Amino acid sequence: MNKPRIVVCDDEMLIRLWLSEHLADANMRTEEVADGAALIAALTREPADLVLLDLKLPDGSGLDFLKK
Repeated sequence: MNKPRIVVCDDEMLIRLWLSEHLADANMRTEEVADGAALIAALTREPADLVLLDLKLPDGSGLDFLKK
């Protein structure tokens, strides 16, 4: 069975690392991105089962990227 793919989008590196480590411990596959543009690129390459999205990103509101 494939591991669920979770994209962690946060501009704080330590938050991304902490979440990714804990999700990996729970047998999840993660990708970390630091801004909305990288999030869109990651989701274009491969859909995600879940996105953990910061509301305040360097290139806009997380809510705006959620709509996309």
